[in-house]
Amino acid sequence: MNITVMNRKQAVKYSWTPHNGKTYVISIWTPWAAYSDDIRPSPYNGIQSVLRLFFDDVESGTNCMDETHAEAIKKFVELHKDGNFIVQCDAGVSRSAGVAAALMKYYNGEDTPIFDNPRYQPNMLCYRTMLNELMKKEK
Repeated sequence: MNITVMNRKQAVKYSWTPHNGKTYVISIWTPWAAYSDDIRPSPYNGIQSVLRLFFDDVESGTNCMDETHAEAIKKFVELHKDGNFIVQCDAGVSRSAGVAAALMKYYNGEDTPIFDNPRYQPNMLCYRTMLNELMKKEK
């Protein structure tokens, strides 16, 4: 499974250019921030679907990533395993890197592309919450 981390500007630029193949976007937004909804599915850009989630880049307290966010991501990925994934947040450094690292660890067997890259500073709550959700047994 191909998983790419982007910041908001990169993801918007990606959505404005033509691409072949199926791409699915996990878009992490800061709650109450004013963004335009520029990342949209179309046959032109190859984006099939966008999952939008809202939580802050914090590791505790209110508005942090929780199990409901991780469960939504898991369902989205399981539904669309046939394509490439973009995980994006505002800066493309911590929340998206944490989620992407967990997805890489579970589906590809390694998270080193994130943890060995100085560009990223994964949010460890996002990483642990996502990995815990992925490892839950189906009932």
